[in-house]
Amino acid sequence: MKKYSIIQKFNALVQIQTIIISALPYIIGSLMASYYYHHFNLSYCLWLFLAVISFHLAVNGHNQYTDYLRYKKNHVTSYNNIFVNCNNKLNTFG
Repeated sequence: MKKYSIIQKFNALVQIQTIIISALPYIIGSLMASYYYHHFNLSYCLWLFLAVISFHLAVNGHNQYTDYLRYKKNHVTSYNNIFVNCNNKLNTFG
């Protein structure tokens, strides 16, 4: 059985490819604010960007976990939840 790295497991859990959903509005908003106010603080911008991405990843991980609990409680088949598919796809999670 194939072993997956921690990064691959993390990517599957938080669906890191969806970061663009949070990053794009943040970047557009920052550019607009910079243009409108004629001021840009790079350090604050980077800290806020890190917070936005961290929050997005935390919400995705939480959603995967609550979907798993719902699956477990109702015994409904779930094909896209990482906790359900961990034995098939990722050997074991954790």
